[in-house]
Amino acid sequence: MLAAVEQDSLAIKYASEKLQQERTFVLAAVSANGFSIRHAHEKWQRDPFVVTIATKAMLTNSVHTCMRGTCSLVIFVLIIIMCLVLAGAFGVGI
Repeated sequence: MLAAVEQDSLAIKYASEKLQQERTFVLAAVSANGFSIRHAHEKWQRDPFVVTIATKAMLTNSVHTCMRGTCSLVIFVLIIIMCLVLAGAFGVGI
């Protein structure tokens, strides 16, 4: 299941209900693909540690993508802003 989440963040929605309730699974999923938090159970979207892990994963992936030269500075800045909003840095959560 985690391999599917790495490829497509939406895959977490198709995990069994039991898996979706397991914190270890959700942490592994958001570590593999930070964007999977968008499709995780609402309680995990409010969990500060899970959000932090997802944000770090998104930033790490974004930095690696930009270092390969496949994204512009504008896109990189937008990704960072989105991650900060997701993490609640501006008092606004997604």
